[in-house]
Amino acid sequence: MCGEGILDFYTTEWDSYRFSSKVVGGIFSYLNRHWIKRELDEGNDDIYEVYVLAIVTWKEHLFVHLRSNITAAMLMLIERERNSEKINRKLISGVIQSYVELGVNETDTSTTASSSPAVPQVDRLPKLRVYREHFEKHFIAETESYYATEAADFIATNPVTEYMKKVEIRLKEEKERCDLYLHESTQELLAKTLEKVLISKQLELFQNEFGNLLESNKDSDLERMYMLCDRVENGLDELRLALQRHIARQGEMALDKIVDVAINVSSLIIFHDFVISFFKKLRGILISY
Repeated sequence: MCGEGILDFYTTEWDSYRFSSKVVGGIFSYLNRHWIKRELDEGNDDIYEVYVLAIVTWKEHLFVHLRSNITAAMLMLIERERNSEKINRKLISGVIQSYVELGVNETDTSTTASSSPAVPQVDRLPKLRVYREHFEKHFIAETESYYATEAADFIATNPVTEYMKKVEIRLKEEKERCDLYLHESTQELLAKTLEKVLISKQLELFQNEFGNLLESNKDSDLERMYMLCDRVENGLDELRLALQRHIARQGEMALDKIVDVAINVSSLIIFHDFVISFFKKLRGILISY
């Protein structure tokens, strides 16, 4: 069993099992509140509340045998969606919810609620070791590989301005993807990975194009470049230096235009108009930055 078939099987069985386990946990709520609570208060880590025991049983007897195929199937679906195919997102979100909940019995001494005996096991904040170890690290690795290849291929056949638009779209898509069916904790790591592959590794490309955009008055592209480079460490350093050189060069050109002209009212008016025009253009660029 593989592909969407295994995801459909897993989510269907998980939903049924989880519902039944909650029912059984409710039936044995008295046991949870008294004998099991006393054992937990005394530090007996081998005892679980009934619902938590059901989750641990699922993890130890079913999940361990299917996790590799399930994760591979999810990554395949995500790649298909990145390639503009329609997929059943509910399959992924259902499995992700399972991965998160399978960490319910993990300990975390840094979290007050999770270490307090007064808080039922089932109500403690889920830990994410299962999610991170069996999905997130594979997802991030696949993401980096996918976009490294896409960036190289796209840059080879398109101008920098089109590449920047592509990056904007991809960043938005991946944020939406995380919001829709991944755990919220993945957002920061995913963003950093995308910024490294799509922006940091392409900074020289941006820097080389920056002067052309200034000379061509491509304000929207300049703003786009600024917004992208501002997302990464030291991303704007070279652009600031290039802007300084551009300003100095434009000033020198302005002076060169009048150096051989006699100083009279007419030439001063021409120079005045040029300075005002250049100032307005420069001010527009600086406001964007």
